[in-house]
Amino acid sequence: MVIPIRRSIYLSLLAVSIIGCASIEQGKPISDIAPEINLTLGKTIDGLAEGDFLEVRFPNTPQWNHDVRVGLNGKASFLGIPEEIPVIGMSTELLRTQLESKYNEFLTKPRIGVTVKEFSARPIAVIGDVGRPGLVPVQSNTVPLLQALARAGGHRKDTADLKRIIVVRWDRDNDRQLRWTVDASLEYWGIGDPLRLQPYDLVFVPNTAIDEVDIWVTNWIKRLFPLPLNAVPGV
Repeated sequence: MVIPIRRSIYLSLLAVSIIGCASIEQGKPISDIAPEINLTLGKTIDGLAEGDFLEVRFPNTPQWNHDVRVGLNGKASFLGIPEEIPVIGMSTELLRTQLESKYNEFLTKPRIGVTVKEFSARPIAVIGDVGRPGLVPVQSNTVPLLQALARAGGHRKDTADLKRIIVVRWDRDNDRQLRWTVDASLEYWGIGDPLRLQPYDLVFVPNTAIDEVDIWVTNWIKRLFPLPLNAVPGV
């Protein structure tokens, strides 16, 4: 499977910007905010995506058979067609129809078959105070937030702040970044529709305030000032 490099860089930059926040407001209960977030699910999840490897076959004219990979710009180049074709979010059936129309301009009644030979990786990034922070492969069109956390090793029960989980999504249609703060406390689990994530979403699980202070003390005070442990307040 292929993870688009630009997407990985984009997710990394988002992670840095989120972690750099001085404070995060408490979120809305997951049961209340899920419908709002689910309304922004993009068309990308319903069809072809960047990095998908397509097999284009011409049963009557096999010399035109070829394979093509969808580019990071959401377009693909097909044999004999001069311009790239936007295919992001398309079904293979819709793409087949469009290709037959274009090839009909210079081939006689072309019959075409389009299949996905290899799906690209469609990861979700889960970072912060979880067991295994990093990219979580998505095997379906969407995945519930709580399931994504579980695949990332679950939240750290003693230190993770479930009241301030950040979800970031890129809105391709409007060329903007969407951001929500979600309260995913245990009391809200199993209530209402699940909050659904889509490929390339980013989830950040912060530390509790007490743990953040402890990390700050460990990473900065103890390193800059070589004091005995009992000389550092709260240690």
